[in-house]
Amino acid sequence: MKTYGFASVLIHLSWGLIFTLATEADFDALIASMTADAIELARQVELLYQKRCNEISLRQCARGSYNECTSLYPNQTCPGGEDLNVAQCGDGVSCSGLWDYSISNTRLHQNLVDSADGNPSDPNVIETICFTQQLDEFFVQKRAEQKPYWDSLGLRTPQMYFGSQNGAFRIYPARQSETCGVYDPRLRPWYIAASSGPKNVVLVLDTSGSMTDGNRLSLLKQAAKQVIETLTVGDRVAIVEFSSQAKLFAQDNKFLFTATQKNKELLATHIDSFTAAGATNFLDAFTAAFAVLNDSIDQEYHVGCTTAILFLTDGEMTQPENVQEADVLDLVNTGISNLEARLGRSVFLFTFSISDNNNVHAFPKQIACSTGDNGIWSKIVDEREIFDSLTSYYRLLAIGLGRDGNENFAAWVEPYQFASGEIWGTTVSVPVYDRSVTPNLFLGVVGVDFTLTAADRALGVPDGSKESINRIVRQSTAVCPTIDLALCELESFRRRSSAGDEALCTTNCTASEYFEIEEQACSFVNDYPRDLFINNMLQGLSYEERVCCVVGENTVHTADQCVAGPDELNIGLIVGTVIGGILVVLLVIAAWIYFKHFYGKKGSFRDSHESAENTKIQEDGYAIATEVTVLKPGATNPDYRPTAPEEDE
Repeated sequence: MKTYGFASVLIHLSWGLIFTLATEADFDALIASMTADAIELARQVELLYQKRCNEISLRQCARGSYNECTSLYPNQTCPGGEDLNVAQCGDGVSCSGLWDYSISNTRLHQNLVDSADGNPSDPNVIETICFTQQLDEFFVQKRAEQKPYWDSLGLRTPQMYFGSQNGAFRIYPARQSETCGVYDPRLRPWYIAASSGPKNVVLVLDTSGSMTDGNRLSLLKQAAKQVIETLTVGDRVAIVEFSSQAKLFAQDNKFLFTATQKNKELLATHIDSFTAAGATNFLDAFTAAFAVLNDSIDQEYHVGCTTAILFLTDGEMTQPENVQEADVLDLVNTGISNLEARLGRSVFLFTFSISDNNNVHAFPKQIACSTGDNGIWSKIVDEREIFDSLTSYYRLLAIGLGRDGNENFAAWVEPYQFASGEIWGTTVSVPVYDRSVTPNLFLGVVGVDFTLTAADRALGVPDGSKESINRIVRQSTAVCPTIDLALCELESFRRRSSAGDEALCTTNCTASEYFEIEEQACSFVNDYPRDLFINNMLQGLSYEERVCCVVGENTVHTADQCVAGPDELNIGLIVGTVIGGILVVLLVIAAWIYFKHFYGKKGSFRDSHESAENTKIQEDGYAIATEVTVLKPGATNPDYRPTAPEEDE
């Protein structure tokens, strides 16, 4: 009897181990598959980009795309389901939102549009819309290939999209946007993550009294918060606020924060509290920045990848009175050299100076250039440039990310709530380059979404388990790309700023060694199409008027038509209750048979547990089981607070 009971234990443990290995393999396969899909999409965009200047294709692009808000889609359906619910449409269950799996659609920020019908005039934007229009065939084919797998999980196929460095955005499947003309992919975490990789970021921000001039402090706050918002859980961050003295805002007042949504909200609140007063102390500012980085390395509160220090000031150094500029230069150079030695990675210093007084710009430029290969200075004359300047650091990192050895780099972001339905998911994103030039030209980022439910089911854990979230978080720092830049690559980036050649640190690069770091319009093409959208039949309609539908149908309904009537709801409730009751009974019967078969026999596993000599095993086993907390379906990891709903993903 004991032998049989022990054998049963071994059989149960063996099956448990096999199941664990199987679910681990399933999860790894899911991650590998999603990564491969994103890389394949990136390569498809790169291929189409090479053909973008074909004049015939450009002419055929006229009236070829669908707009996010004004176009009626050709094959729209109302699939319904929890993951596609639209709260504005009736009950959100029997009434939902229209999707079209036969096409993609475009989104353009209002800054890119110069006409009432939503058309752009920028040649680069037009080219992007035109060449990415040809992605539809790829999207539809990829969905057909994927559908059996996702059907087996009871889930829908993922969304796929491309965000260009010029701001144009294409997404599949096509669906209407709730808010029109506000989406900019370049300011989204999935975009920044793929174009810069995991990183440590320290913002060193001047809040001296002169920041009250004009609207500087307000614009600084806006820009700093945007930098914070675009970071992901794979990044670490801290803020140094300086005037007469430096004030560090960091975890435990000492270490870099992990850029979870909860921590990003704390940092944003702190930025909102900035007030301008006092003198300008560069020495204290850099001392605090290097201290938080070194302390974080000591206690492993950092990521072992790239580090970026963003230093912004609007004045000349005034304190301490006995400190010379040479003292600051020594501190900065020693600090960066020490960090690079400890990390084995590049440390980039970005200095920004805001003023119409040239005396203010001289020393920040000298600081950047004194560091050698990885210092970049930008002059900001118009305070409205603060936002674009402070958020531009990732463009330099994107140049380095395009180097050989980083071809298959993919980034993962912290789970967030999708705009469609109350569903949580994540994005794997991959940078896109023109690989026909040297160095490779950064073009933008592709993304592929999938729900956390897919990860849960692949892992074999309950829906909403924190284990899937933890796995995705670990995935976000799994790979550190190599970002090393040659001198003339840095100089090419420096001269693209508003200061132009004034920002150069050397005269060692010849004219032929400079290169373009932004895409250029097609040569010899003068006749760009001006009317890009197939139709504008929905122009002027509200979101509800454009999207609401009855599940199973393919036409738009008004809100009052879309709401299910009381009889329909009651019948659904009754039918659902009856079916649910039958399922419960069947489950009870199945459970009784199972336990009767495996545990009800003499000499069974149950018998061995209930024997006197196995009482302690039984009690200890129960104690261990009670320590395991199984999250209810829909629950999320209490240690991570996913991002607020976003319009795209």
